[in-house]
Amino acid sequence: MNFVAAILYAVSTSSLVALLVATARGGLTSGIAAAALGCGLLVLSLNLWRGRRPAASPRAPNLRNGWPSSPSHSSRCASFYGSSS
Repeated sequence: MNFVAAILYAVSTSSLVALLVATARGGLTSGIAAAALGCGLLVLSLNLWRGRRPAASPRAPNLRNGWPSSPSHSSRCASFYGSSS
């Protein structure tokens, strides 16, 4: 999935750069197209390089201060609705 996102970022970046520079310069030339493709390849390589790191694993909850000591769902509902069962 990260590979597909990196390709989409690269294509959109190169298209946007080509559009902006060609509009500013009065037309699309081969130099502008090459520069836009270079920008897209740079974005692609940066995204692929960033995505090569393994994802951080989630930490286990702290059992002293975490979920087991919190009130249960039924006791919270009972206190909200006023019953003491």
